[in-house]
Amino acid sequence: MSLDDEKSLSYLKYMQQALNDILEHTNNLTFEEFVQDKAKRQATQLNFIILGENAGRLLAQKDKFKENEEIFKLSKTMRNFITHQYEDVSLTLIYATAKTDIPELKLTLDNLVKSFSKNA
Repeated sequence: MSLDDEKSLSYLKYMQQALNDILEHTNNLTFEEFVQDKAKRQATQLNFIILGENAGRLLAQKDKFKENEEIFKLSKTMRNFITHQYEDVSLTLIYATAKTDIPELKLTLDNLVKSFSKNA
């Protein structure tokens, strides 16, 4: 495995862990419970930042993740919004994304990690 592939795998694993943490922090919580639980809310937002930061690193590797470019760009956009517009962050958007988009993204990342691990 090349050094670039090792870095890519590392970024993918960071993203995978962030996704798992988002799912853990929102599992079995209603929206109202999520809003009331400051620690879980902030942990979820931090993990969206970690997810987007690593997605940006993968996007910088031209053409390597062309197939996943759109979802990585969306992850990076969410990261930028939470980081720079934190006073305007919609908890409805955070919660809805965690519940609807993150499980699907987890499947994609799990497959990418498996694919890169096979080439190790």
